[in-house]
Amino acid sequence: MNQVVSDNEGETVTHPFILTAGIVLAAFCFSAMGLIFSSTPTSMTSTVMMISTMVKFPLVFISGIFIPVGELPSWGQVLASAPPLTYITDLCRYSFQGTNYYPIWMDIAALVIFLMIFMTAAVKLHEKSMPERL
Repeated sequence: MNQVVSDNEGETVTHPFILTAGIVLAAFCFSAMGLIFSSTPTSMTSTVMMISTMVKFPLVFISGIFIPVGELPSWGQVLASAPPLTYITDLCRYSFQGTNYYPIWMDIAALVIFLMIFMTAAVKLHEKSMPERL
């Protein structure tokens, strides 16, 4: 019979407070991004989902999830600083592995700035599109 050998060591979170703060900030940030997408006055949800996918899908590949930002070429590092997903990825990598590309304060500040930009844009877009939905 084959025996299954289990490894009970697992992954440990070395910075749980930073991880929790990053996840909460990222959740609000991406919720605000979703509010921007939902401002389009349409009766077909497929339109909103198509726009959302066209924006979010490329962000996954330039955010440092698959290749750490520090290992990207210089043009890739500049491009990777644009999406908010880069900063939560950096915070998660720091929380689990202790390595990060950006300083922690920059990751948190970037998420807060993106949150403010997305919320402001969402409110303005909803104010503009509200009469069309009524």
